[in-house]
Amino acid sequence: MKFTGFFMHKTEIEIFNNKHMEELLDKIAKLAQEAKHKIKCEKKDNRPITERVETFEDACRELRIPTILPVTHLTKREIALRKIEVIAKALNEGWEPNWDDNSEIKHRPWFIMSPSGFRFDHSDYARSFVPAGCGSHLHFKREALADYAGKQFTELYEQAML
Repeated sequence: MKFTGFFMHKTEIEIFNNKHMEELLDKIAKLAQEAKHKIKCEKKDNRPITERVETFEDACRELRIPTILPVTHLTKREIALRKIEVIAKALNEGWEPNWDDNSEIKHRPWFIMSPSGFRFDHSDYARSFVPAGCGSHLHFKREALADYAGKQFTELYEQAML
């Protein structure tokens, strides 16, 4: 049987199948073995999230997203805010505040701005409202996480808020 255009002759397909199939199957088996090995080597990091996320790059790695932000037309403040959003998402490990649940406490870092500078002061919390100065997505599931974020990423918060 003969085909025209992009098709091969039946005899050419048979030759390809017989000659290259074994080689192709060997390559597939080797790739599968390498992938299996890679998965086995990637052990889950059981350290606390505050030890795994110490930088923006760590947060991106934790979320398995690229570390490069699309910075076209973004101000330094907007870039810092986006980085804080990524960090908060990583530190919360999938938790998102439920603003319909009045019993759920949501924590946020609180900062003091004075003539002497910008500094982390303490963590505050909310149940069913959020002050206009703090985005609802920048809350944390635990006070310790809000404290950590406020202390570890003070410079980013300052860039985002000033």
